[in-house]
Amino acid sequence: MIMVRFSPDPVQPEVRSLWVGLVVCISLQISFLSPPFAYSIFYLKGIAPDIPLNDIYRGVIPFVLLQVLITLLCIIFPDLCLWLPRALSH
Repeated sequence: MIMVRFSPDPVQPEVRSLWVGLVVCISLQISFLSPPFAYSIFYLKGIAPDIPLNDIYRGVIPFVLLQVLITLLCIIFPDLCLWLPRALSH
């Protein structure tokens, strides 16, 4: 059902599918840093076992907030993430 909702628009298929792909990639990066599937946090815990997990979670919060802000900006203003591909295609 979600893919039907976000399927590319037939009018500009390359632009819309690129935009959806970029937003999905940014969202996946957020999932790597936020619980419960925080792969990056668990990787860091494996490298530095002496650092408490709560400290790692608190240290990640600013980065997650920045990524959420960037995701929202890319959703509200799609040209922010599409200007470089458009510039390189001309």
